[in-house]
Formats: sequence, C-alpha cells, structure tokens
Amino acid sequence: MSCLLRQLSEPADAMVIDTHPQLDDEQLYLEPHQQLLNFLFDKAAAHNLQRTATSVYTPEITMEGHNTRAYMYTMEIEQWIVRQITPREDFPIQYAAYTERRATPGYLARVISSMPDVRFPFLTQCATLGSFRNGIFDARNKQIYLYERRVEEVFGSNVHSVQQLAPHISTGGYFDFAIPLAWLDPAFDCIAALRSVLSTQKEN
Repeated sequence: MSCLLRQLSEPADAMVIDTHPQLDDEQLYLEPHQQLLNFLFDKAAAHNLQRTATSVYTPEITMEGHNTRAYMYTMEIEQWIVRQITPREDFPIQYAAYTERRATPGYLARVISSMPDVRFPFLTQCATLGSFRNGIFDARNKQIYLYERRVEEVFGSNVHSVQQLAPHISTGGYFDFAIPLAWLDPAFDCIAALRSVLSTQKEN
C-alpha cells in the first residue's frame, strides 16, 4: 500500500484439484519425477498462482469472482508441493513419484524455486498499479482497467478492459474500494481523491 500511496502522491486454500490430468504421449516418455514436475506446473497454472524463490502466492479474488492480480502469500514451496500430492489415496501416481527417490523432494523444490515456466510465473509487483473492487488503476497515467465492461456505460480513452493488461502482471496490492468512473473525468483530480481514500483506509 505504501508504494502505491507514494506513486499517488507523486506525478495464496483452494489449491487442490480433484481430477487427475491425463498424460499425453510426450509425457509418457518422461521420468516419473519429470512427469510430477509437469503436474505441479499445471496445477499452479490452473489456479493462476505465482511464486518467488521460496514461496507461493495466490491472487486475491473479489466477491464477484474477479482476479484482482494482487497476490498474497500462501505457503512455502516445499509445503505447497506436498499439499498438491496428498492425500496419497487421491494422487497415487504423483505420491509414488515423490517418494520413490530420496533426492526427488529437493530436486522439485530447487527447480520450482529457479526454473522459469509460463505456467507458474515469478511474482513481480508493479508499484504503480493498484487493484480495486472494480478494476486495476494505473497511477502513472490515470488509466483504469475494469474487470467488467457493461455496454450501457460510456467509456473514455482512459478506461479499458483488464484483458488489455499482460496476463502475468501483478499489482502493488488490493484496496477494498470501487473507483467511481466519474473520477476519471480529465477535469477531476482523481489522484488527490484516491490519495485521501487510501490514507483513510490505512489509518483504519
């Protein structure tokens, strides 16, 4: 929050998948630990997770079900791996691959901590972007990217769809406040209004 406030003042557990993914022909030729790695990357992608070198982060979701692109800490990577393959009765193939060799848990943790993969991007927060109840606001140019666009609304050049943002972009944080679109009128000082609202939320 402090990063976004600074910009304005200037010009994480539903991660268990119930169904087992089917192995394609290419995966059938992979070693069990390699198949397991693909399984973990696919699970991360299914839940839009992101990671750092040590931890897993999940996106905050609004009450309406919108992905805010603001990420919160969930758990350490090693713990997350175990959560994805247990209970063993639900994931017998993956659990067997994980426990077959003593070196496998360390191997998986090292790879997930360091190897790039578009299915499980590394978390890089953009301090000038803030997630709000109705969209993502860019403090650099006073643009908003709405989660939903309704045809009856009139939009200006500074109002866009969230689909126009890069898919893996993450914001500086989530603020439980819907930005009134009237604030985006060029004649209105939306930066001052937002600064006031966020400062009040911070104090409370």
